[in-house]
Amino acid sequence: TLNNVSSAGIYVINADSKRDGNPTAYRYAPMAAYVSFGTYDTTTGVPTTLVPATVNAKSTTVDITKTADERDKVVEVGKVVTYTATTKMPYVSANNNVTSYKLVDTIDGAKYVTVAEGVNKGKVKVDITVGTTTETAYVDVVKNKDRKDTITADLTKYLGKATPAENEYALNTYANATVTISYKAEVTSTEVNNTIIPNDGKNTYTPAIDRLYTGTVTLTKTGENNKRLSGAEFVLVRKSGTGENATVKYAIATKTEGKSEYTVTAWGAEADATTMTTDTNGNIVVKGLDDSVNKMTYEFKETKAPEGYSINETNANVKWATEGAGVEAATRTGAASMNDTKLSALPHTGGIGTTIFTIAGCAIMIAAAGFFFASRKKANR
Repeated sequence: TLNNVSSAGIYVINADSKRDGNPTAYRYAPMAAYVSFGTYDTTTGVPTTLVPATVNAKSTTVDITKTADERDKVVEVGKVVTYTATTKMPYVSANNNVTSYKLVDTIDGAKYVTVAEGVNKGKVKVDITVGTTTETAYVDVVKNKDRKDTITADLTKYLGKATPAENEYALNTYANATVTISYKAEVTSTEVNNTIIPNDGKNTYTPAIDRLYTGTVTLTKTGENNKRLSGAEFVLVRKSGTGENATVKYAIATKTEGKSEYTVTAWGAEADATTMTTDTNGNIVVKGLDDSVNKMTYEFKETKAPEGYSINETNANVKWATEGAGVEAATRTGAASMNDTKLSALPHTGGIGTTIFTIAGCAIMIAAAGFFFASRKKANR
């Protein structure tokens, strides 16, 4: 009960308590109390007393947030992102007598990055900070009931114990302390759904969700008089960096059956690149790309021109139509275009055209050869 204040108002309360015989402080979440006026002086109308305010300190639902380091929520298939989850340690009380506390993380559309070798091979490296204490844990990837990859960060030891043994924390040492965990995952699909939820075996929590998306680009191929050209073949080039330090990779992709639509699955050498072919509308659609144009660029390189046209040696650059437009991450699109030149042909007007000049030229060459051999024969006599 708040009864030792001298004026009315709203008070913020940060409380600690100590159990008899135990110097460990029990930390409560911040609370607020309103102290109102009580009786008034009937003559002056001035309040003369205050009404004590009662505040019930109890455990509440744990809030948890989840973010990825790709702030615009648009990524490229194959990119490694860092996920971070933030929450607080629960307060253990008679009403919330939890004995375990874990953070369960589930991912779909990406795969956890695991240790490649050593004693922790195949495990996920998870960085954990509780209050001012930091540790690194290596956890297994398991399938949940929905067959999705899951990892678990066990924070039970930070609850503490009423009678701590050596190297164990006292009960509620870290109650309400901020918790952060982070790990890495590689994007494998055009949409990534990542959730994390606390699990203490007793209470029901709302999961935190983070979603990532990939961008989609469309190439349009035209020819003479802007005719849409089908059958043109391309590879998609990714360039990161500039000048001599630029890194060049080529898209390896899967094709949607019945469409000139491709989804990037990896990046590799030119020899491994997937050949993409324009449809009857002269289009190629590619999914699984990142619209972060300051980090990398995409170019379509023509490898085979349609019949009757020459290959365009200048690559077609992708421009993101939705860049800076405030469009949702799930609908980021870009475009590229290329025009081919029609191959030259000998003129045909119904007359002899160049035929007479061709015959004349051949006659001159034959005559010259005859004079040459005749002069040599005469010189040898």
